Amino acid sequence: YTRYVKDQVFGRDQWISLQSAAETTLFQKTQSGGILLGREHMMFARHYSILKNEEKGMAKNLAAVQSLAQRYPGRVNLMLVPSASVVYPENVPAGAPQIDEKGILEGVAAQGEAYGRFIDVLPALTEHKEEYLYYRTDHHWTSLGAYYGYTALMEAMGMEPVDLADYERTTVTDQFYGTI
Repeated sequence: YTRYVKDQVFGRDQWISLQSAAETTLFQKTQSGGILLGREHMMFARHYSILKNEEKGMAKNLAAVQSLAQRYPGRVNLMLVPSASVVYPENVPAGAPQIDEKGILEGVAAQGEAYGRFIDVLPALTEHKEEYLYYRTDHHWTSLGAYYGYTALMEAMGMEPVDLADYERTTVTDQFYGTI
């Protein structure tokens, strides 16, 4: 009951919004916990470096893709989706310590056919970066961002993507606040 009552303060959401606006605008706060507070009201996960277990996991996953590509030559496609901080570097707070994710993507792409056909989705996303491609409070791309990833895949495979105008738009909820 006590926890419930603490969360039920009158105007709580408005006070939190006011606090956030004051911290970011007046005090130029650029991070909160593990989150970088960027321009355009975007939030980015803070990545100083790749952790040892992430490094091992990435090596293990790439080895599995490589094995699959060797077993099925010409039939494996690999698309590594860049995070919003790679597509919108101008919105990341200046001087924020971030890993070189773009360099990692380029390193995998430089391996050629070792991992099958590498689908470089970054140019398609960069070309459309003025559109709403990533949720501002989430690390996921929007359906529109995923569509541009799909078109990059289809073009790399020599296939014609379905035109965006041929899709019916559906809004599931307007109350999505993201995972950050």
